[in-house]
Amino acid sequence: MRSLSVAAGVALALALVGCMPPAAAPAPREPAPLAVTSAPASTSSPAADASAVPEKRQIVIGVGGQELFVYLPLTLAQQLGLFEEAGLRVEILNFQGGARALEALVAGSADLVSGFFDHTIQKQTTDVVPLTMVVLFDRYPGVVLLAEPALASQLRDLRDLKGKTLGVTSLGSSSHMLLNYVLAQAGLGRDDVGVLSIGTGASALAALESGRVPAGMFLDPTATQLQQLGKARVLWDTRSERDTTAALGGPYPAGGLYTVRAYIETYPRTVQAAVTASVRALRWIQQHSAAEIADRMPESFYGGDKRLYVDSLQASLPMFSPDGLMPEGGPARVLEVLRLSDEAVRNAAHIDLAATYTNRFAEAVR
Repeated sequence: MRSLSVAAGVALALALVGCMPPAAAPAPREPAPLAVTSAPASTSSPAADASAVPEKRQIVIGVGGQELFVYLPLTLAQQLGLFEEAGLRVEILNFQGGARALEALVAGSADLVSGFFDHTIQKQTTDVVPLTMVVLFDRYPGVVLLAEPALASQLRDLRDLKGKTLGVTSLGSSSHMLLNYVLAQAGLGRDDVGVLSIGTGASALAALESGRVPAGMFLDPTATQLQQLGKARVLWDTRSERDTTAALGGPYPAGGLYTVRAYIETYPRTVQAAVTASVRALRWIQQHSAAEIADRMPESFYGGDKRLYVDSLQASLPMFSPDGLMPEGGPARVLEVLRLSDEAVRNAAHIDLAATYTNRFAEAVR
């Protein structure tokens, strides 16, 4: 167990998305009754055909931190030529956080997003276009709350974070939502801490090293790099199945590809091609070592230390889905967590879980 303590072009889209940071919830309370539809999404489109020619050959995929392990299948599919084999030419737009990538999707600057599943639930509480995840990359989030050692040694429990400024990848991102959950579980309210956007990768590392934030939400490989350098200690962790169950109460599907539902209806063969490439990348991960996978990644992803990158990736390999399918019970668990961390979800009269994901494209891959 990794835990050491108690558990630019789319700025205008921000107004459209309504992607303000979710407020940290007060201490957990009994939520209002919520109607939930839980069967996976289905459409009027014919059954998916993994061999069909895409309607669109040139697409853009947005991602909030391409160098992070949670989104590695996206880069791997590109590096292995799997998108081209499926009939696509893919441009990857990298943003500092998932909320920014979502803005690009809503603004029409991206066709799909490689991001966290929780966004598909959260966006049902706004007036923006509804979202559906079409393939799952990660069986758990891989997010970790780190603190610089001096602060970590002073903390009796997470309530002692009160008054501190904490980092997240971007305001409104999944790391922000998970921080809100941690705070709520500790009995802290929305005004008890400050929150600062610190980005991912080198930007996030520099934020902790420089003292801009004394603690924050990080992902690998950056999190492991900070730990190995002796510059951070773990306060809360979701980088293993065991830790995720302890932190979130059960399975918690995280990164994958999602898009707006209208896009799926209009370009089903394009979506199928993107999913086909992604599932084949996930299968490739299951059949190769961390060192072999790392060899396919851009050198810039190594953070100057390829050996550390490989060691960190080795520990993260169980995170990746073997088949791209949404696990039974996973969406309901994410909804349960969101009801504690996102006021809009907690107060929603109805959440249609059935519309937040579909397995039909991944099931069609042979």
